[in-house]
Amino acid sequence: MPLMGEKAIDIVDIKEYVGIILKRKWLVIACFIVCLGTMTVILMLQQPTFTAIAKIQTQPGIDIDDPIRLAEARARASVPNALENLRSEELINRALAAVIQERNMPPNAGSAAEVRARFIKTMGAQSGKGGSTVITLSVESLDKGFARDFVNKWADEFIAFKRKQLTDELERATEKVKVTIASLKKEMDEAEKAQRDYREAQKLHNIQDANLLDERRLMDLYTQRDRLRNQLIEMEIRERLWVNDPDAIFGGVFVKEGVQDKGDDKENANQPKAAANVQRGLPPSVANDAYYNYKKQRGLLAERRELLLQELYKERHPVVRELSREIDAIDGLIKQELLVAQQRFQTEVAIVRAQRDQVAREIAELEGRVAETQRKLKTYAELEAKHNKVREEYNDRINRIRQVEMRFAQSREPFQIQERANTPESASGPRYRTGLLLSAAFGLGIGIVLAFFIEYVDDSIKVAEEVERDLKLPFLGMVPSAHWQAEDLKTHLLHNLSQQSGIAEAYRMVRSAVLFAAPKDKLKVLMLTSAVPLEGKTTSALNLSIGFAQANERVLLIDCDLRRGELHRYFDLPKTPGMADYLKGEKQPEDLIKHTEVPNLDIISTGEYPTNPAELLLSPRMKEIIEWARGKYDRIFIDAPPAMGISDAAILSSIVDGLLLVVWAGHTSRRFVRAAKDSLLARGANLVGFMLNNLDIGRVGYYYYYPYYYSYYYTYQAYGKDGKPKPPQPGGGAPQDQPEDVY
Repeated sequence: MPLMGEKAIDIVDIKEYVGIILKRKWLVIACFIVCLGTMTVILMLQQPTFTAIAKIQTQPGIDIDDPIRLAEARARASVPNALENLRSEELINRALAAVIQERNMPPNAGSAAEVRARFIKTMGAQSGKGGSTVITLSVESLDKGFARDFVNKWADEFIAFKRKQLTDELERATEKVKVTIASLKKEMDEAEKAQRDYREAQKLHNIQDANLLDERRLMDLYTQRDRLRNQLIEMEIRERLWVNDPDAIFGGVFVKEGVQDKGDDKENANQPKAAANVQRGLPPSVANDAYYNYKKQRGLLAERRELLLQELYKERHPVVRELSREIDAIDGLIKQELLVAQQRFQTEVAIVRAQRDQVAREIAELEGRVAETQRKLKTYAELEAKHNKVREEYNDRINRIRQVEMRFAQSREPFQIQERANTPESASGPRYRTGLLLSAAFGLGIGIVLAFFIEYVDDSIKVAEEVERDLKLPFLGMVPSAHWQAEDLKTHLLHNLSQQSGIAEAYRMVRSAVLFAAPKDKLKVLMLTSAVPLEGKTTSALNLSIGFAQANERVLLIDCDLRRGELHRYFDLPKTPGMADYLKGEKQPEDLIKHTEVPNLDIISTGEYPTNPAELLLSPRMKEIIEWARGKYDRIFIDAPPAMGISDAAILSSIVDGLLLVVWAGHTSRRFVRAAKDSLLARGANLVGFMLNNLDIGRVGYYYYYPYYYSYYYTYQAYGKDGKPKPPQPGGGAPQDQPEDVY
């Protein structure tokens, strides 16, 4: 089963709001009564009114393309546009004039505006929801016949206006299309003439066949250019090889010492070397057999010379020397043949290069001619496309205008009256129930808004969290509000209350908080004060003292309010001698002690009120009596004056161990509490914390956040406002007549 604190967390916001409304309930009730009464008077003074209603149905438009469809849609099927027309002053004045003429109103009836003000109370035109095509016209008038006649004339004038608007729109749209057709006809003729003139000027009759021949010739030239380019590349490679290998000019075929080189394959071994080189692609002028014959003869002579030298012939032998001369002669012939071959080869290279350049020139000329032909053909195609486009648009506009003429002859009215207005049988206003309900709701709303506004501007402290958050003071507890008997002060005392009551438990909670706030020797002298008078600090000091006395501590309660202290009255004890007598030096501490009916509790009253209380509290004797009390009692409580306006509390705060600030919940201003706190702290006071006094928990549900207040809820169902048990109810359980303030 959840605790009451947990349950309160779920409903705390609602309870706070309800508490604010209940706190200002008379303001809410006053606003409710004023608004309701005012509306009642207004409704009683109003005359009966009658409402006549007519309905207009829109018709589907002509199904054709733009721009005719756009013009027709504005006049036919646009419900928003129709509503705008209906609400126009011009149309309304026409309807009023028609009604005045039909009803034969005398000239002294006034202008249309005056008649409207006299007879028409409200009027409106609106369409249905969800894209409905029905428009409803309503007129509320003091005269039922006038309401019927006006709403019907209003609809008739609208139908006539829309009919004329449709005709005008279609005529304008048709004229616009005709102008467009004439412009397109002129543009089409100009495009056709431009196309014809260009074809004749550029002589494009046979240009496509000539262009095809040029493209074929161009492809042949591309092939010839590639062949010459490859041949020239091969010849240039051989030309670069002359430096290291003169035989390269003959395709790499040479004879060394009568042996054929590896460049000759077996298939060409028996044919002349020149023929082999021609097959390799060399020019015929270079590929001759003389060079190879000389190389072969030289190889044979060189081979014979080597054989003679191997037979012990010497270099100077006549035979060897003869062979050497023959070899030298052949070498000269070889060089001569090689030089001739090189000259012929260079001539052949120059011829190939010339052929390549000639082909390149022909290609450039043909490419330019083909590009120019393509440009002319493209321009001609563009002119032809433009002419075709204009001709198609021209034909389309001709078809549209014919379609418009045909459909317009078959079309229906754009709007028609679906339901005409009849004479109202009963009055439609004033609406008493609606007016009273709205005024009641408005009055309640205004009252609640004012209640929350006043609560917002009210800066009084209502809950402990406001002090903890804004003033940074610890919370020691709260004491709920109680209905004390003003003439019997003894009923205010804790020991005269039921010890099971909520007030008694609240003071015990504060006592526990004080006990745990600091060790006993550190908080032996505790002063209670408040920011302003009448916050319940004296009652709080009395009941806290009684609570500590009930905990078997010897307690002394000192009344240091030398201006208006009345502690003695709660116990029917004499006022003198008291603190004022001691501070003046007339009495000793032992003479001031007054024993009470509460065990372990003694008090010191104020004595006669002095004329200089602040000066007496500043005297050394004040500290001396405190020190004397420390040695005689376990706990000393001081009831001090309020902290605001006088300096007594600030003086006393410097000689006590701690200070407890009493705050009247929902009454004391936050500004006063902050000022009192700052004043006391500036004089070195040790603020132990604060307690909320006289808290109306029935109105401030915020304190259900504190689980330890579960006992309040639990116990106070069975106790009355005076703390005494209620008589048991039949069948058991808590009493049923739970008061508004359970504390």
